[in-house]
Amino acid sequence: MSGMVIHERGDVLLILGERRVHLRPTFAALAAIEQARAPLMTLVHEASEGRPTLSDMALVFHHCWLLDKGDERPAIEAIGEMIVAAGLMAPLHSYRALLAAILGGHDADKG
Repeated sequence: MSGMVIHERGDVLLILGERRVHLRPTFAALAAIEQARAPLMTLVHEASEGRPTLSDMALVFHHCWLLDKGDERPAIEAIGEMIVAAGLMAPLHSYRALLAAILGGHDADKG
């Protein structure tokens, strides 16, 4: 299931069509997100008000994308295209799960 927290570090599973991606919210990833866009709490606030954007999802996924050996991280625009192709529901679920994991640690999916 897309959006499930799958690791004690807060990894979230993202399914984009046939592609399964692990997202990991490392310090470096979160700092890069804040530098590129806004404080994390701004993104959380916007998502909680039902105002997440496609560009924010692509940006967050880009920086949290956990690479397998030899893989390259897709560009933000390419991730946005993958989101559109997959439909917004599953990626949105993963985005919210990732934000919850960032705020609450690895037990965020246990509600």
